[in-house]
Amino acid sequence: MSLLLDAGAFISLERNDLDVWHLVDVEHLVGRLPLTHGGVVAQVWRGGSGRQARLAKALLGANVVPLDDVLGRSAGLLLA
Repeated sequence: MSLLLDAGAFISLERNDLDVWHLVDVEHLVGRLPLTHGGVVAQVWRGGSGRQARLAKALLGANVVPLDDVLGRSAGLLLA
């Protein structure tokens, strides 16, 4: 099972929360990439320009999947 990163997790990474970085590091150590989707990226990305270096690093080490209808509906069911 892979680690799923939401906007809150990325905000924590951007704030250098070492507990969340540890979770990401463990995923990498076992050969998996944390998962997220483009909708989450849209929530947290503000153009970088050096201000979001940690976020950019986290995104490079994540598998960003497209948010299509099937994934959107599945996510909606999880939130219900």
